[in-house]
Amino acid sequence: MIEPKHHIFLVSDGTGETADTLCKAALSQFDINNVEVHRIIKVKTIIAILNAVKDAVEHNGIIFYTIVAEELERTLLKESKKHKVKAISLLGQMLISLTKFFKTKPIAKPGELRKINETYIKRLEAINFTVKHDDGQRLNELSQADIILLGVSRSSKTPISIFLAHKGYKVSNIPLVINQEPPQELFDADQKKVFGLIVDPELLQGVRFRRLKQSGQGSSKYADLKQVSEEIESARALYSKNKRWHLINITNKSIEEVSNEIIGYLS
Repeated sequence: MIEPKHHIFLVSDGTGETADTLCKAALSQFDINNVEVHRIIKVKTIIAILNAVKDAVEHNGIIFYTIVAEELERTLLKESKKHKVKAISLLGQMLISLTKFFKTKPIAKPGELRKINETYIKRLEAINFTVKHDDGQRLNELSQADIILLGVSRSSKTPISIFLAHKGYKVSNIPLVINQEPPQELFDADQKKVFGLIVDPELLQGVRFRRLKQSGQGSSKYADLKQVSEEIESARALYSKNKRWHLINITNKSIEEVSNEIIGYLS
């Protein structure tokens, strides 16, 4: 008898890397080969959500998602319920949900089945929190963050945040825009949690230039050295006014090095 194919849909309004990693880890615990994983990433519209649910319905599949935009998440949950499709936010329930979906228990290979203990749950919750609080989102929940990162555009705020989240820290990051005051919520939060990122202007210019090139855009003030330098100096001036903030120079440092430096201030 041919085993029916199981369809798993990973839906994300970002790169989908977190969902993909967690899905692979969970699937490794099942002795089932006939599985097709559909990756639907960078979802930005209601139409894209509707199409994702439609595909899941047609394949009798299950949806796991990492979605930051509240409207998109609400639509996904509403449509999934309407069409009787399972849609699960990745908060550590993947193994449990797959057990029900496959109608079989995980295989307990010695040393391979990871116990979902408090530390593991904390890490998953931190990842979910950090994804939802990227790039200045959900500022009303800023007080819940363990770490608050500040920095100009392309100063590695997001990758540093995600790395710290995998260490179990809930991270919010806020972009700094020249001639624009930071949100009041930042100053209402615990100031000892705030870390300002600084980077060499020429290095940042190179990062932005490559970003523009990859996106097919031509020359722009965004990657102009004078503009970049002014943004860095504006950020530095802001940091200097707030003595309880921690200044972190990320120039020529790896994401891991920067993250460990930040963690060092917390211990």
